[in-house]
Amino acid sequence: MNAASSSPIIHAAFVMQVCLAAIMAFGAFSADRDERFSSDYINPLLVGRKGWITVVFFLVTIVVLVSSDAFLDNWKGLAGTIRIGSLHWQFALFCVFLADIVWTFVLVYLTAGSERSAFSAIYFVLPAFAFFLKQDSHRILSYAAAIVVCFTAGLYWIKENSKPPNRSTGWWISMSCLGLSLILGFMTR
Repeated sequence: MNAASSSPIIHAAFVMQVCLAAIMAFGAFSADRDERFSSDYINPLLVGRKGWITVVFFLVTIVVLVSSDAFLDNWKGLAGTIRIGSLHWQFALFCVFLADIVWTFVLVYLTAGSERSAFSAIYFVLPAFAFFLKQDSHRILSYAAAIVVCFTAGLYWIKENSKPPNRSTGWWISMSCLGLSLILGFMTR
């Protein structure tokens, strides 16, 4: 598939990143708010107060997508003779998926580990996104392996004295990921 025919895939990935960033940001700020208003506010969660990291994560992944050949080919008519270096669109998607997995691990780590973190649900929507974005089978299996490693590490390597976020936060994140998976499933039928 050439860069021109992969343009819709990169644009869909752009929308995917906006959705994931919104889920992560809302969940992070909600988890922090829930902790602040609990009666036993002993060890505050760091995700809400470090929400700027979610913004940086989002911007880095968007820059990677915008730097792909599939995205830049849409704009070369406006650029005239200016040549901008670009990433191959498949490599850009690979980088974005790895960043999503790593950032999900960070959020899971900061919110009590895989067993209790509401952010664990994000791991399980990522393979559906990979299928939807026409990733190769070996890449999808690589993402799945990375998710298994991160999820398992999150079961055993958790932040000491951390407490899980409120159940409503977990429900919102899980249902959002489920909704995105259903939308993707119906779109690819």
